[in-house]
Amino acid sequence: MKVLLMDYSVGNIFSIRKALLDLGVTVTTNYREEYDGIVLPGVGSYDGALMNLDREPLISSMMEKPTLGICLGMQLMFESSEEGSMPGLGLIRGRVVRLPKGTKAPHMGWSLVNGWGRLLNGKGYFYFAHSYYIVPQEDIVRGSVDYEGLELPAIVEKENLFGTQFHPEKSGRRGREVLFNFLEVLKR
Repeated sequence: MKVLLMDYSVGNIFSIRKALLDLGVTVTTNYREEYDGIVLPGVGSYDGALMNLDREPLISSMMEKPTLGICLGMQLMFESSEEGSMPGLGLIRGRVVRLPKGTKAPHMGWSLVNGWGRLLNGKGYFYFAHSYYIVPQEDIVRGSVDYEGLELPAIVEKENLFGTQFHPEKSGRRGREVLFNFLEVLKR
């Protein structure tokens, strides 16, 4: 099984690459090669990431292949973000907004996620590092986290699109399970 790991030059892809290799997956960063699924990692700024993506081929591939967006990678799938001025990839209706004033930002560290979907069915602690969160306009939330009294989306699933606000590659055994569950989708 081969996964395309999108390297858009603004994030650290080494941790997610190592996590995928540890699960026995072949990883490529060349979108011209054949691959079974896509991982869109997430560290950096919204506009900075979008400027470094080959938008049209990526959108076309994401519509065909199972895709996992991690943190910023998930946020890029939406239509827009308060963090930037560029339109998002628009694969999921909704927007990305800043954590409310008075809330500690960034949300950094381990938090309990309750999941009810294909990536996570149950509860577990996962590592978060974000100041923005998604506000979907579709029924796609399949996991949530309570952060300072706010119920925030932590996992989304829409057809072949999956996303986590947390970093599974930094979340130990439970994060490995989420990545494994995504890889199971590729086998179908």
